[in-house]
Amino acid sequence: MPRIIDHSERRELILKEALNIFNELGVKDTTLALIAERSGINRPILYQYFTDKGDIFHYAVKNVTDKMYEDYKQIVAGPAAKEEQLLTILDSLFTTMLNEKSLLGAIVHYYFELCSSGNEKKFKYYAKRRTIKFKRLIYSVLINGEKQGEFVKNASKQLNFLFTIGQTSLLQIALFKTNAEECQNIIRLAIKNIKVN
Repeated sequence: MPRIIDHSERRELILKEALNIFNELGVKDTTLALIAERSGINRPILYQYFTDKGDIFHYAVKNVTDKMYEDYKQIVAGPAAKEEQLLTILDSLFTTMLNEKSLLGAIVHYYFELCSSGNEKKFKYYAKRRTIKFKRLIYSVLINGEKQGEFVKNASKQLNFLFTIGQTSLLQIALFKTNAEECQNIIRLAIKNIKVN
């Protein structure tokens, strides 16, 4: 009797293994043969799911960030106070990144590979595409917090500042193994500063 393949399960396995390899070797030095081998399949089967390693990298990151976004949308749709929503999203972000170390490492590798080849603009474009939904979501929390009197007037103008602190914190964790709790406390302080006393 032929074996029934769960294609979504196989796809998830390929993406997970690819992220681990991208984290270990970087995107440039990763081969499709290695991804296929670690996924327990051969290259022709790999091509049934993805066209090239750029495609795999894109979907590996998208897979994780889309799940995060859906979780954050539910948090924002809930009844919690806006400050609590921001703090819950913050905690979830750091928990996800600490649990998905290969994702964070793969992104950092990709960034440095593109910078060393003089292609920083490509990374900036890619990062912007992956984070724009998150920015809009956080912006809506800030705006609604202002309207409800929970945040100071013009708190929404702190969006880029909060995002920059978050990105810098994640980079510190990835590169220098900085304590995540220290980074979270810095962002918590920034959120506390926009709250109405």
